[in-house]
Amino acid sequence: MKRVMFGIAISFGLLFGMFEFQGDEPIALQTGYSMMTLPDATSAMFYNPAGLSEPMMLGKAFFFSQYSSSGLGIMVYGAGLRYGNFGLSFVERGAKLEGDYSGRYGEGRYAISYGRKISDNLMVGLSLKMYKFSEPRYGASYSPSVDLGLIADKDRWSFGFYWVNVPGSDLREEDIPEYAQVAIGFTASELSRTLLEIESRAGEPLRVGFGEEINLVKDILKVRGGLSHQGSYNNFSAGFSVHYGNISLDYSALFVPDMPLSHGIGLSFRR
Repeated sequence: MKRVMFGIAISFGLLFGMFEFQGDEPIALQTGYSMMTLPDATSAMFYNPAGLSEPMMLGKAFFFSQYSSSGLGIMVYGAGLRYGNFGLSFVERGAKLEGDYSGRYGEGRYAISYGRKISDNLMVGLSLKMYKFSEPRYGASYSPSVDLGLIADKDRWSFGFYWVNVPGSDLREEDIPEYAQVAIGFTASELSRTLLEIESRAGEPLRVGFGEEINLVKDILKVRGGLSHQGSYNNFSAGFSVHYGNISLDYSALFVPDMPLSHGIGLSFRR
């Protein structure tokens, strides 16, 4: 009976869990979800399409994250393909449920993204998305949506804006979260970059993310750390990125008080 009740509680507790934020990609985790203004065009399709504004012939990105906090071991994986100013991406999040509702719970985001530079200092982006929710009792359901992004640069400063789920789409008569993020980045030197992001949602405390990036070995090894705070909820993160030629390897560790350690790993290729 306990396993049945546990499965039901987890099913409802995880409902739209991934839709709550765009933070499963390792670089996002490393920086406390404050990565929006980072000029990483390969991974930008996961968290701000305006980052696709710098044309790139080809970029591929893959990542995998595992969250241990639920007791189920939630697994998240995603992949993106970049060509020119366009990006195709998907993110899947899921866990195995046991009991009367045994089977696989899952959420997904599938997107076609485009970014364009409209001046030397201003970039805009658009993502056309399809959300998916599936669980053992009712199968899978889908809902379309749209995201808008913007990045502006001025000297050593960068500013970002990201509006998630602009039309306020819903899925199975439940609202998919709609929220706005505002970010600021400051590049002190070639070795250091500081990131700050504020997220606003109706009826919820502001979420504040802070991140620091250190270019430890120029263009070869970068280390990052971050803090995310919302209400009484805090988490800490750290990780690194190793670049060799056209290949990048990213690792992140997420520390949530009183919860097991969670990990993320990513691999990208660009030319």
